[in-house]
Amino acid sequence: MGNENQWIGTALAVESIRKAFELRTRVSEREKLIIEGDYYNVVTGNLMKARQSYTLGEQIYPREVSFRNGLGVLYNALGNMKRVSENFKRPFDSLRTPSGIDFL
Repeated sequence: MGNENQWIGTALAVESIRKAFELRTRVSEREKLIIEGDYYNVVTGNLMKARQSYTLGEQIYPREVSFRNGLGVLYNALGNMKRVSENFKRPFDSLRTPSGIDFL
C-alpha cells in the first residue's frame, strides 16, 4: 500500500510504509521483505539496508518482481544505470515461457 502511495504524495507514502513496518510481524516473509525494503528506502533513506532486504527477497522469491523493481529504484538513486537496466528488464524476462511465446 505504501509503495503505491509514493505516487500520490510523499507524506502519505511515508505514513503508510511506516505503519506497515510496525505491523510487519503479521505478514508473510515475502511481504515482510518488501515492507522492510520500502521502509529503509523511502522512510529512513538507508539504501544499504533496503538493498539487503530486496536482494534477500529476490534470492528467496526469484519470480516476485517487487524486489527487482525496488533494486532498480535504488540503483537509479545511486546513478548506476547499468544495474537499473538489468533490474527493470528482468521482471519481463520471467514472463517468457520455455516455448518462446511471450505474454507481453
